[in-house]
Amino acid sequence: MGKTHGPSIFVFGHFGAGNFGDELMLEGFCRTMFEINPKFNLRVSSKKHLLSNFVASKVTPIPYSLTQFILAVFQSQALAIVGGTQFHDCGFGQVRIKHAIAQIKIACLVSFAWVLQKRIVLVGVGIGPFRSRVWKRCFGQLCRMFDAISVRDSESYETVCKMINQQFVCLADDLAITAIHARSNEMRAQNKHSVARLGISLAASFGYTDSGQENEERISNNLFLALQRVLREDANRTVIFFVLTESGSEAVITLTERLHRKLKAEFANRVKTLKMGSGLESTLEAMSECDWFLGMKFHGVVTAMELGCRVAAISYHPKIQRFMNSHGANHRVLTLLDAADELNVVNLLTELVAERSSSRIQVPWSDKVQKEFLLSQLWGQPLGSSSQIK
Repeated sequence: MGKTHGPSIFVFGHFGAGNFGDELMLEGFCRTMFEINPKFNLRVSSKKHLLSNFVASKVTPIPYSLTQFILAVFQSQALAIVGGTQFHDCGFGQVRIKHAIAQIKIACLVSFAWVLQKRIVLVGVGIGPFRSRVWKRCFGQLCRMFDAISVRDSESYETVCKMINQQFVCLADDLAITAIHARSNEMRAQNKHSVARLGISLAASFGYTDSGQENEERISNNLFLALQRVLREDANRTVIFFVLTESGSEAVITLTERLHRKLKAEFANRVKTLKMGSGLESTLEAMSECDWFLGMKFHGVVTAMELGCRVAAISYHPKIQRFMNSHGANHRVLTLLDAADELNVVNLLTELVAERSSSRIQVPWSDKVQKEFLLSQLWGQPLGSSSQIK
């Protein structure tokens, strides 16, 4: 529970749902804001419990309901929508309806804050893609209510700049990197493991394709065969940390847990299990003990890289591929989702394990742009508005 009595900001996002990336982005935002002003009173939307001990000890959680959100906006001086891909129109069937309802709630919240003349900013968000003209026009209208926007990738930047004046938009570092960087040096110093360790984070990842459950099951099976072969050939040396999450669709979670159970049944003590719901600290600690990391999600990949792991990213997403390719030859990118190839996975994992190296890799980050954006938009001289938080 937050105990400060300074300027109050309502922080909205998909927090408290067991999502690794969202929790890291929230921590990055909080760390930056408290560095600017330790007396900030941050009210944070939370579905269940916040996974970061750092955040939970310093903020006021707000129950996840529209009524509570409106009350929090009324009691605060600003609304900050933080992290995540908040506005898009991708998805099919029930997933699409769920996304539509979530974005309508955000629109109601923003409209209420705008009527009350509160300061409204988007911080470190992902925007798009917009395949539908209807959603694109709706978001374009909503853009006019924001005082400023910071986005975390070039695609989002280009999307937003086509809708509003470029001076209100900032391309900044991902907030999660701020949180990772704050923890990494200490964790790296504590790392004392003596066996080769492979970290795996696959949850909520298969659903990133529109290819249907049949293809997702094939991917899951191919990954099992690859990991099974590596563990057998590297007998009694490689240990797997399997990170499971509570977020994502039931179908995706089922596939991930099935893969985990099959590995656990054969290799027992060589497969260590970690539930994301057990806390952000324990997840980061487990990842810091890995020499290699196999992941599908962007935040898992960049976290492992910052913690010093060699990384193999299984991804179709160009954002991960560009990011990985720009950080040296110590990491690998494997596109698997559209054409699952078990042999490629086996060769990649075998190559990583065969390196037998425990040397850590340091990746330099900078959160200067994001900090300057927050300093100007939520504390200093705001752009596009005469109002100021005092």
